[in-house]
Order: sequence, then structure tokens, then C-alpha cells
Amino acid sequence: MLRSVEIELSVKFSPPFANTFSVSGNAKPKQGTMKPELKRIRKVEYDIDPNRYELRDGREINAPLCPYGNHYKWIGFDLKTNEYVRFAKSVFKLLINKNGK
Repeated sequence: MLRSVEIELSVKFSPPFANTFSVSGNAKPKQGTMKPELKRIRKVEYDIDPNRYELRDGREINAPLCPYGNHYKWIGFDLKTNEYVRFAKSVFKLLINKNGK
């Protein structure tokens, strides 16, 4: 009998909206605030036509911002489609070493 009273009291006296808050360790933007992700170019795609892609300064006038609203330091560009792309780490390292940046 005493046990049911304890449970009833804890439910009855819990703060309002106690179970509606969520805590997350990831700093993700709210739903709908992120911009569409850039097309990712992997090493296999890059090796097909390496002259198609170039590494540009992320602070250029038309360069996109990252999903959190910051400027990229470096951003990829597809010369064939005239759009900015995101390089896989292997491609990015190759271009950084190639350009000596």
C-alpha cells in the first residue's frame, strides 16, 4: 500500500513539461534551418576527370556557407556544372598537396 502512494506522489508532483525536454550532445541546427548539402566528390569520381575540379578560396563572393553559417576555408568547384562541391578527405588532401596551400 505504501508503495502505490510513493508512485502516485512522484507523478502528481512532477514539474510541468518534465518529459518534454531533450538533451543532446550534438550541436545540430534546428530542423529546416540547414541548407542543402553540397554534392560530395569522392576519389573515384575525381580520378575519372581530375581537370574538371578545382579548389577555391571559401571566402569568394559566390561561395556557399557551411550549414552553420560560417565560411569554408577551402571549397571545391566543378568546372563542368559550374557549381560548388564538397571533396572527400582523400581528394582534399591530394589537392592541398598538389597546390602547395
